Amino acid sequence: DETLYDNLSETSRPAGWDSLIVPPDLLVGSGEYDAFVTGPELAVGDSVGEFVIRFEWLGMGEPGVQPFSIIDPVTFVSVFDGTTVIAPNSGNATPAAIPSVSSWGLLSLMLSLMLCFLAGSFMLSYRQRMSAFKS
Repeated sequence: DETLYDNLSETSRPAGWDSLIVPPDLLVGSGEYDAFVTGPELAVGDSVGEFVIRFEWLGMGEPGVQPFSIIDPVTFVSVFDGTTVIAPNSGNATPAAIPSVSSWGLLSLMLSLMLCFLAGSFMLSYRQRMSAFKS
């Protein structure tokens, strides 16, 4: 679902390569990451790695691996389909926000507790006065 991704950025790519990121949206669909060689071409059977894309996941939990396709730039036919590998956290990821109580929520909780304390205190002093009155 393309609405679950935001703030796509490339953080690493091999030397001699350039890239283009088209973020996912309702018009484009799932988005696109296009990497192309600017230096010497790869020989048949060679491979290259370390393309690192970071994104903000807006869904619940963790996103898991992501599907990808390698497309022939001339015929636009998929020549390879696979899934990504989750990179270990390098320490520069933004930590998830921790939900907190709003100021109004905290204030109303505090006032409720104060009212309960005052009501209990009032009832205790009322009972003490009534027992003293009966004696």
